Amino acid sequence: MSYEKLLTDRCEIFHLSQKANDDSKSFGISIENLPDVIEYGEEADIKDVKCYITKRSESVSQGEPQNVMIQSYLVHFRKNTDVRNQDKLISGDIVLILQEPKAIKKHHIEVEAFRKVVL
Repeated sequence: MSYEKLLTDRCEIFHLSQKANDDSKSFGISIENLPDVIEYGEEADIKDVKCYITKRSESVSQGEPQNVMIQSYLVHFRKNTDVRNQDKLISGDIVLILQEPKAIKKHHIEVEAFRKVVL
């Protein structure tokens, strides 16, 4: 069985992109003094990406005013997939933030991903 057949999930990947500061939203502060705006685009940068997603762990943190569940996943990609640190991955109804990608023996890429769920 090939590695390609093990990648049974499909996802969309959004890269962080830098946006120009809007002078109308500066509230009288010079634009040069404002930090750069970095956000995810409306459209996915890469669509229908083959991957394999497995849940590693989850923990619940009690706090005010609500509890937060933090889930950890491990995501496998093909070696030529353009994944970066802090990318957003959407697969079905799951939204994950990717960490630093690791190339495994120039064969495939493994990335830890996290998500926070407010309970």
